[in-house]
Amino acid sequence: MSWASPKCSGEVPNKRSGHTLTLRGSENALYLFGGCDHKIPPGPSNDLLKLEMNGGFNWARIVPVSAAPEDTPPARWRHSALLYSDKKLIIFGGFAAEKRMNDLWVFDCDTKLWEQQHPQNFWEGLPQCRGSHSATLVDHKMYIFGGYGGNGYGRTDFNDVHALDLRTWKWEEILTEGEKPEARSSHQTCLILNKLFVIGGWNSVKQFQDLFVLDLTTNTWSAPDAKLPVPTWNHSCVGYDKPAENDRLMFAQ
Repeated sequence: MSWASPKCSGEVPNKRSGHTLTLRGSENALYLFGGCDHKIPPGPSNDLLKLEMNGGFNWARIVPVSAAPEDTPPARWRHSALLYSDKKLIIFGGFAAEKRMNDLWVFDCDTKLWEQQHPQNFWEGLPQCRGSHSATLVDHKMYIFGGYGGNGYGRTDFNDVHALDLRTWKWEEILTEGEKPEARSSHQTCLILNKLFVIGGWNSVKQFQDLFVLDLTTNTWSAPDAKLPVPTWNHSCVGYDKPAENDRLMFAQ
């Protein structure tokens, strides 16, 4: 196994952090959204670009059908993104230049239309404003864990779990049992065997090298004795699960 740095053509995005990069397998493309653009002066963006990987690596800016401010997400970073039903890019929360957010936007990769769910933010069960949380797709639900945020630009560290049904758009706070992880952000999660693995992260007090597992059948936390070599945050994690081959792997870097 070795790393390679491919040459990219097209409209290569500026340097940035706190963005999301989401794979759409049917298109063999990666969708980049938002992030803190490191131009002068730096600041959050609502860029939407696509890296096409069919026979090469070509960046293309996506122009939505309507680019009016009310029809597109505000600029942000440290949000979450996931792909649902192979065409809906779900964006939740994140930080703008002067506030935390808990809005939810859906981009249809086929029609190139943005849609905000409950734009007035009167939404029963809606989690508090946050960023640096995790979002994990489990069947038809998006599970949100942790992050930090609160009203205005305050900082509250979270260890709560919320699930959004992507068919009905109903939120539910998941009441869990067992030993909960300490509140944290910039951790990573992945799903293996209907269990949500939470790895690393940090909060306003300390950094973490621990591993927690939430059994989504019983909503019970456990803490396996499987620490990371060093405290780790702002990292990545990939879960690989092939039950037919009894082959399961979790890789964090």
